[in-house]
Amino acid sequence: TAAITNTYTILNGALTIGEMAMTTDGINLTTQAGENLYHVTVTGTDLGGNVVPEQTLDIKSGETATVENLPYGSYTVTANVKDVAAITGYTWTETTPATTAVEVNATTVPELVTVTNIYTKDAPPTPPTPPIDPPTPPIDPPTPPIGGGDDGYEPQNPPVILPPAEVPQGELPTLPETEVPLAELPTELPDEAVPMGDAPSTGDENRTGLWLGLALTSVLGMAGLLFGKRKKEENQ
Repeated sequence: TAAITNTYTILNGALTIGEMAMTTDGINLTTQAGENLYHVTVTGTDLGGNVVPEQTLDIKSGETATVENLPYGSYTVTANVKDVAAITGYTWTETTPATTAVEVNATTVPELVTVTNIYTKDAPPTPPTPPIDPPTPPIDPPTPPIGGGDDGYEPQNPPVILPPAEVPQGELPTLPETEVPLAELPTELPDEAVPMGDAPSTGDENRTGLWLGLALTSVLGMAGLLFGKRKKEENQ
């Protein structure tokens, strides 16, 4: 009896993955990304259903990485969105596609999967708020009168109170006539020294009786008229 042995060779393929950093409006950020690394993992099973060991790749923006000797089968490429590289002046928005299903077989030449990391440009910083003009200082209140008042202000220039003068005790000294001011002036002036002393008098003191007589005559005349009028009324 002859034994027949069937020998199988595992067929392998390759899978290429590329990374790209872009803005939401399509601007390439490869230069801004610089040396930043983006992480992806490759998991799957071969045609026999066997699990293929997981592989992790670190790729820069604008570059690709290829997984060689990958058994034919079904695989999933997953982007690490928990640790996305930061770019100054931009904020990461999303990574698309986050997961990609890939078949590796004889037609893979190799299969290319591109992962795009999308960023939003940060808003420019808000300019500082200009300072508010300081309030106008209040006008100084008018200076209150000395001694204060009822307006609540204290006097700014209080009166100066001088101490009482000291009066010497005992008799006041008597000044000699030679030291008295104006002591030599005369106390009486003669008529010829008085201005207009020789002018004639304008009044006449001897006519007082005449004026009294005229006044008495007027009173008697008025009394007679009143008496006559009254008598006439009684006769009627």
